[in-house]
Amino acid sequence: MRIYLTRLTLPDAPARRHRLLSEGAHRLLARALTERGLDPAVLTLRRTREGKPYLTCADGTSACVEISLAHSGCWAVCALSDTPSTPIGVDLEQIRRVSPALWRRLLAENPDEPMESSYVAILRWTRYEASLKREGRAPKAMPPACAFTTLRPIPGYLLTAIGEDVTAVRWVSEELLETVCSL
Repeated sequence: MRIYLTRLTLPDAPARRHRLLSEGAHRLLARALTERGLDPAVLTLRRTREGKPYLTCADGTSACVEISLAHSGCWAVCALSDTPSTPIGVDLEQIRRVSPALWRRLLAENPDEPMESSYVAILRWTRYEASLKREGRAPKAMPPACAFTTLRPIPGYLLTAIGEDVTAVRWVSEELLETVCSL
């Protein structure tokens, strides 16, 4: 899979930040598709009932490329599969303090497991989110750690991918996204 990252200039207002992050991820996806030789103008971004994004051609057929989107802080990320019809998932999270309640409810492997560090908690969180995005729903069982690729392309953040090996990480400037229409 190919991963594309961009840093966005965002306002302080939380509601506007989220909307602009989402729009930035969509513009990043359009740019990635163009670099892949696909025309975003003839593709439509749709979502399953569970919210998983996918692309269709104008005639309603599959665009034959799997995608995954994420954002955190002021960063947006999108991933494109290298192999048609291979589901992928990607998540990006800033390393930060995780509450003990969240640890026990979602991240601990058993109820008595103590939280080692914020890094371990965010690592497990990105694995969970990447799996969720690949499956389009909560995973019945977490895949083994070896199924994931975790990178630290941005200081203070973790990026985790699942579904295919990461073949490229591409940085895209915010200025390049200004010229791209959002999907």
